[in-house]
Amino acid sequence: MDESTWNDPSVVTWVNQHAIAVQVDVDEQPRVAGPLEVTTLPAVLVFQGDREVDRLVGYRTPAELLSWLDRVRLRVEGDKRVTQPRTVRPAHERIANRVGSP
Repeated sequence: MDESTWNDPSVVTWVNQHAIAVQVDVDEQPRVAGPLEVTTLPAVLVFQGDREVDRLVGYRTPAELLSWLDRVRLRVEGDKRVTQPRTVRPAHERIANRVGSP
């Protein structure tokens, strides 16, 4: 994937806009790869903070990788929207403001 997928201009643009890419050589850095349980290469792992949210194993074309990355990004952004705390006024207050309170 180094020679074809990761060098594709559309993949480079996507990563620059949405991610921080880190490449680990599992032979050179087994202390990093071991805890991540990387057993098959190539492997792409996506993290949000310190939590792994998805992984892709095996060669992918640029189009296949971008499709997967977009699906993961949408799912992660959806998780953020669901878990973000927000203040909601009680329904009776919202209704009173629309019709005018006495």
